[in-house]
Amino acid sequence: MDIEKTYMDLTKNLKNSTILKNESMSKHTSFKIGGVADILVKAKSIEDIKTILLYCKSEKHQLYVMGNGSNLLVKDNGIRGLVLIVDIDNINIEEKEETVKVIVGAGVKLGKLAGELLKRSIGGFEFASRNTRYYWRSCKNECRGTWKRDERYCS
Repeated sequence: MDIEKTYMDLTKNLKNSTILKNESMSKHTSFKIGGVADILVKAKSIEDIKTILLYCKSEKHQLYVMGNGSNLLVKDNGIRGLVLIVDIDNINIEEKEETVKVIVGAGVKLGKLAGELLKRSIGGFEFASRNTRYYWRSCKNECRGTWKRDERYCS
């Protein structure tokens, strides 16, 4: 893969995404280890993701898709090819009478989603908010069968 050509092509064709060449993967993983990726793209839209997929297919580039980088180990010699991080960070909440429909982008952090739902008093997701009062209550409800045996886990 010609890194310079790929970088220029993607820069020209992608609208909202961040494109980085020779990017250290240690910046994008929870373990903070790993070598460099030839090209790393943080895609901000579905259109950009489609463009990347078509480009990699037509140019026969190796494509790796990663999430938030949690529990991901990258070799010291890095990743040859293109790494795609889907970073669509939108939350759409539709409330109709007794029902709630939540549509979440692939890049939304769990804590952000929990905060939005908590602000609107939408229940069922308190476990993710880490707000002590709600977290304890939801943890107690989630592990009803084990909390008496291991109080440290649920208190």
